[in-house]
Amino acid sequence: MNIRQIELWNNLMNLVDSTEVFYYVDQQLDGVWYRVFTYRLASYSDFLKPDALECRGHMFRVSEEGKNATPIALVAWPQQKFFNLFENPFTMELDLSTITSIMVKADGSLISTFLHNNELRLKSKTSLTSTQAEDAMRWLNLPQNATFKKEMLELVRKNYTVNMEYCSPDNRIVLAYETPQLVVLNVRDNESGKYVNGIIRHVRENGEELLLCSYDSIMNNWIVYEFTEDPIKFVEQIPQMEHIEGFVIKLSNGVYFKCKTLWYLTRHRTKDSVNNQRRLFEAVIDEASDDLRSLFVDDVVALKKIEEMEIKVDKIFNHTVATVEKFYADNKHLDRKQYAILGQQVLGQKEFGLAMSKYTGKDVNYKEWMKKNFKMFDVEESVDTVEE
Repeated sequence: MNIRQIELWNNLMNLVDSTEVFYYVDQQLDGVWYRVFTYRLASYSDFLKPDALECRGHMFRVSEEGKNATPIALVAWPQQKFFNLFENPFTMELDLSTITSIMVKADGSLISTFLHNNELRLKSKTSLTSTQAEDAMRWLNLPQNATFKKEMLELVRKNYTVNMEYCSPDNRIVLAYETPQLVVLNVRDNESGKYVNGIIRHVRENGEELLLCSYDSIMNNWIVYEFTEDPIKFVEQIPQMEHIEGFVIKLSNGVYFKCKTLWYLTRHRTKDSVNNQRRLFEAVIDEASDDLRSLFVDDVVALKKIEEMEIKVDKIFNHTVATVEKFYADNKHLDRKQYAILGQQVLGQKEFGLAMSKYTGKDVNYKEWMKKNFKMFDVEESVDTVEE
């Protein structure tokens, strides 16, 4: 590993050690251990820490699982975290006259390539075996996509990561897709993290060869906006567009931001969420509060309500998940009786139930658990008393 890769590893490990917001998942595939870094519920201040923006599914091959693991190679470098226009100081006071590309935002799941035993594999944000990763791999293995797969394999063997969005009728967020597709977002150099232009050239779709110019282009009917008019004016018009999620915009200094349509935002999470405590609670858990901020850019009271709920929910969620996962990892070797007795001694009632579910092999969906048990968390008082 080079200096930048070692620096990234150290910074990501420091994030995990210093806060419950960031964490890693160790996964084994065919006897090979991988560590994926990501975040739970994070605020603007969390992302100010070194390389926090680069904690979004970034993956290393490691010597073993657990605390004694050492990094062997950086194998997947997804796109860094970026934000909605005006969402926080990262995307305020931007010089829109320096726009270099505007790309349609696909409405699906992030998929990244990696090289496993010299073969091309796909991962979702945090998993090597998620439904989205496996469905995307099946699509890629179709005969009509052989050329596309071959080019990606060549890139991965040259130590690049191809980042894509998997869109499918079975993976619907808001927009409907008639057929599955992998939308190329960008290509990053695993040595440096730099974005690379002009190296994906073509792909077969229904037997026809299509052009892929660069990471600023995406395939099929997804195209980079050609500046036939003022790009600033175009960005200003995005909120009023319909039947599309929005656009990802890049500036000449390398800054990315996204701008979504009101049509999409109101379908993804309605404005009433701010005035309904349960809906606001659920919006924060579902990481949709950034979209709500876009709807209330000039509403000080609404933004304060969102911020207060984020602080409350983030603390509860991150602490609960970190506590349960650590207890399970440290004590899963115990027999059931010993595990239960210890759990009752050191865990709260809420955490104990989740820890027992983990031990018995039940699927633990922390977000759904929190939403189902909304009344347990007493969020009304801290949010409803917000003043302008």
